Amino acid sequence: MPNLVLTYLCNNQCPYCFAESRQERHQFSLEQVRHLVPLLKQVNSGGVNLVGGEPTLNRSFLPILELLLTEGLQVNIFTGGRIPPGLLDSLQLIQEGSFTFCVNRSTGPIAAETIRLYHKMGYRVHLAATVFQSDQSLHHLLDEITAYNLERHYRLGLALPVWPDRRNTHLDPTEYRVLAAHLFEFIRTGVDSGIRPLFDCGFPYCFFDAEQRKFFQDNGIDFSSHCGPIPDFCPDSSAIPCFPLRDLGVAVAQLTRWDELKAALEGRLTRVRERGIFARCTGCRELLEGKCSGGCAALKTMS
Repeated sequence: MPNLVLTYLCNNQCPYCFAESRQERHQFSLEQVRHLVPLLKQVNSGGVNLVGGEPTLNRSFLPILELLLTEGLQVNIFTGGRIPPGLLDSLQLIQEGSFTFCVNRSTGPIAAETIRLYHKMGYRVHLAATVFQSDQSLHHLLDEITAYNLERHYRLGLALPVWPDRRNTHLDPTEYRVLAAHLFEFIRTGVDSGIRPLFDCGFPYCFFDAEQRKFFQDNGIDFSSHCGPIPDFCPDSSAIPCFPLRDLGVAVAQLTRWDELKAALEGRLTRVRERGIFARCTGCRELLEGKCSGGCAALKTMS
């Protein structure tokens, strides 16, 4: 699904944040979103993600959500979970349309506002975590899913560098082998309890070994390696392939067709399409056959 970056304002301070160095106060307005709706409706997914920063801090968040739902779009709200109580009460009153919350729970301590969200809207909530340390504990995800009767799946992503300065906390590919073993044991524990992972982009095909990938296949878990323009629509009227590649954006003003926008963003990625993040990627069958993206483009040499 495409992402709407409603605001860069946030009430969390995640060290790996892809938006961390973007301090613009500018936010999406209701009219800007209304203008984008025809383009969003051309995407086959039929939905849109509302992201940030913390998207619920956008001063027009509720009218924007109601507009998108009225237009028949399915909405997924990526949040840190600390939603203002008054807004949460208003969200409970929405009866029409389909919207869910993807709550970032990358670290253990949980805020009172997040628990309130679970109690009031738990039937709409699934969890997510961005892995930014090779020994990061994620078992609180399973505990919270069980304790609060949340959706029995979670989304996993890797902390990736924001190109070109790479100043945010991120994982180096040399850490992947150790991380994979640690992550797989956590995943298997969840599967034993009927709680399953969904994988975000950025994972190379070889992140997990053949035996681990067979476990996924045997348990009906979709694991694939892909890297492509999502895209993210930003409040400055640009579209970027993703946050780590935010400097490769294009202006949206003159693009009214989804296929034109996708082609423009794909063109920005052409120079890294045939490369991989490891030396062993050269000649790799999975890369040559298109089964693997070679890892996140933000990790590749951008010369």
